[in-house]
Amino acid sequence: MVQSLYDLGRRLAPLAAFTRARPLLAWGLWAGGFSLLSFLVIDRPLARLVHDEIPCCLLTASQYLSPLGDATIWYLLAVGGWLYSQHRVTAAGGHAAMGTMVSARLAKWLDKARPTPEGEEPPPPPEHDEAAIARWRQHARSWVFMLANMLAAGILLHVIKLTVGRPRPKHLIDDGTYFGFEPFSGFNSFPSGHSQAIFSALIALAFMVPKYTKWLMGLAVLVALSRVGVSAHYLSDVVMGSYLAIAVAFALKTRFEAAGVPLALERHG
Repeated sequence: MVQSLYDLGRRLAPLAAFTRARPLLAWGLWAGGFSLLSFLVIDRPLARLVHDEIPCCLLTASQYLSPLGDATIWYLLAVGGWLYSQHRVTAAGGHAAMGTMVSARLAKWLDKARPTPEGEEPPPPPEHDEAAIARWRQHARSWVFMLANMLAAGILLHVIKLTVGRPRPKHLIDDGTYFGFEPFSGFNSFPSGHSQAIFSALIALAFMVPKYTKWLMGLAVLVALSRVGVSAHYLSDVVMGSYLAIAVAFALKTRFEAAGVPLALERHG
């Protein structure tokens, strides 16, 4: 028995070395292989089982978790974080980025429109704090990463969706349609957009606040699986949507860091 395990370990060693050397490619092959297996063997019986037999507690949990995969929530968070960071740059005496000039001018107009009480001096301009300016500019770049990550993965995902044209599980339940892939037909089950959105958003946040990585990734997995729980997607849809988000995030992270842009948010010292 021990010898058999040892021989198995020796046979798997090249595969482990390849995974360490080319992790994105290796995990892509694993995800693709599992998705193919799921398509052929798992998706159909699992979709029927979930639709017919899922316990009420799991269905309710899935219904609560599933909306967290709506990309709009995370786009608003990223834009809000970027705007707040730019506001803090201005408050520290720095210059806002071009994208916040409109809001800066609006604030200036509101200050002028608000009359200063008689005998009261207008507030002094903010002091120039170089450390705070650098810190909040780095925060702003991290939020830009989150936006760019979600946009890049989202665009790629929708191109694949339109090209593949896979029917959703409801078609299997209603009329038995399963293997009817119809490119550019409007069917959009593969890959899962909610799975891609939640992984794109939360892996970006994990890069920004690394100490919460386990919690964020755990939440991402639960939200992605909830799409199976509400019969919106097959398991293979969820796996490939999640992998697509992870692959784009790590590829983009490499580009940002190569350009000298750290993603982890610096805390105020």
